[in-house]
Amino acid sequence: GSLTRQQLAATIVRYFPQVAELPQNMQIMTDAQESWARPEIHVIVGTGLIDPFPNHTFRPAVPITRGLFALSMSRLARLLGIAPADSPGIPVTDLKPTDALYRDIQTVLGLGILGLEDSGSFNVSGGVCGEEAVRAVERLLRLSRRKDG
Repeated sequence: GSLTRQQLAATIVRYFPQVAELPQNMQIMTDAQESWARPEIHVIVGTGLIDPFPNHTFRPAVPITRGLFALSMSRLARLLGIAPADSPGIPVTDLKPTDALYRDIQTVLGLGILGLEDSGSFNVSGGVCGEEAVRAVERLLRLSRRKDG
């Protein structure tokens, strides 16, 4: 199945516990208290890795999209001080440079955190399976260790 928002929160905080030590802007979320990942949700929302919905909900059980996953991973990479090498953008058949997520998607593609589908598209609204998410997070973890070491 697809990775949910609460599973992504837990994955990020467990792989990158230092995120919990960063300054946080506390946000009110009316539905996070029932989640098994409540502490992790508060950390990733407080650090700006995932945004709550405008109505102050987090919707923990909602599946994450590839676009939101790319946005979260790009934000995490910036927090960790990791940037892709300067290079021309990677051609993506379903995105234009004016699209809101274009820069973040180029970041995760440039870092090798996520890849394109065989068709050359990123599939922003597609789901992310747990295996793909773990591979992406582990790749970012290796990059952060290389940067720090």
